[in-house]
Amino acid sequence: MRNMNGNQLSLWSVDVAGLVACAGITATIYLFGILPLLEKRTEAAEAQATLAFQARQLRRLTAAHSDLNQNLVNLEESLPKTDVKLLPISHLNQRLDDLIQLAHGSHLTIDEIHPGEIINKSHHKEFMISLRGTGTYQTWTDFISRLHQKFPDIQVQKLMLEANAKVTPPIATSQMELIWFTTSN
Repeated sequence: MRNMNGNQLSLWSVDVAGLVACAGITATIYLFGILPLLEKRTEAAEAQATLAFQARQLRRLTAAHSDLNQNLVNLEESLPKTDVKLLPISHLNQRLDDLIQLAHGSHLTIDEIHPGEIINKSHHKEFMISLRGTGTYQTWTDFISRLHQKFPDIQVQKLMLEANAKVTPPIATSQMELIWFTTSN
């Protein structure tokens, strides 16, 4: 090895100091210039991905909204064309009597029938009717079929059948919840 003279040592220390200064400047530029730009770029990419997702979701929801509006228009157009004539609530006793007659015509025994609550809707009222009776499975299916044909303004909301299989033919006791659609006035 050779001995370094003072001149070479001082040049070497200047070189090292220059390298340290360059490294410091590079680190400072990276930390305060480049790194924040990279973070902003990452945030911008994430925001752009979120925006693209929300734009797709908006298009999907807009299409669904448009479909629902078209369905609503179609339903509103078909309302006046239906053959179902709604009666006012003042015909309640007649409608209950009609139900009892229909049940007897289907060979059902009505144990109890009573009106329930009235639910006001925008264009009509829904009047709840509870009915309990006995008959065979066939007489119940006949009653429901005839109910649908004769009274399109009545809908079966709930039906519970309990059968006694020990007798022939099996007798079914039923609890029905009906909705009678009436005019809103």
